[in-house]
Amino acid sequence: MKNEIYYHVQAPEPVVIEDYIISDKKEATSKWWSGLPLFRFGASNLKEWFDIATTQSDKNCEGAPQTMRSCPGVGDLFKQSYVVKAPVDMLIKIINYDPNDPNAYGWLISTPTMAISHDPHITAESHPPWQYMSANDTIYKDKVNIKLATYIWFSSKKRVQCAYFPPVYHVDNVEYDVMPGIITISDKMYVPFNINLMFPKEDKIYFIKAGQPIAYMTFLNTDKPVFKKTDKQPGLFRKYFMNSYNRQTFGKQ
Repeated sequence: MKNEIYYHVQAPEPVVIEDYIISDKKEATSKWWSGLPLFRFGASNLKEWFDIATTQSDKNCEGAPQTMRSCPGVGDLFKQSYVVKAPVDMLIKIINYDPNDPNAYGWLISTPTMAISHDPHITAESHPPWQYMSANDTIYKDKVNIKLATYIWFSSKKRVQCAYFPPVYHVDNVEYDVMPGIITISDKMYVPFNINLMFPKEDKIYFIKAGQPIAYMTFLNTDKPVFKKTDKQPGLFRKYFMNSYNRQTFGKQ
């Protein structure tokens, strides 16, 4: 039996989890993955590969002839991940707001119908640089943070964990980083459905179409759980929010 994750919606208008994840199996399949043959030369099985290989100029049959289609690591990633998609069209503008300061970058973001701060599906926030700039490293020195925040909160009767990753098998040349971190969901820890993105510090406009993959939501040590909507109000909201905030972004497990 699959694990179940309950989601509670705090949106000003009705939304469902299918607005944010690609639930259709065929639609969620990576085109790159589905186009890979199982064996070299486009063969579908070992005998077919051998028959083709004997007619090629390269007759070296040493080593495994399989493609990455047989890689268990990539296969398990798809098996244990939901593809998170943009619920609406989003226009993101990264801009330098002080010509005298090369590090003074901010962002503007909107949907086609209204400012994103009032969109019923999604809003945006930003962690200030002092929260992610390290004195020992410059990993995010040239990045701008945008946190895409939804109006959805998760809980689960069984403790499950997940992490977000960039959708590199679904999108060519992903132009932003997804901040990774292990997120714990349980009946004692209500977790907001938020994703932290890091964009390069350069004056540029990004257009993310509704339905476009923006991240993988990968579950650890389990296949994808089933999402079920609940009208039950999460208890002790502020306490759980702060616990979830610390865990998801910077806290220790």
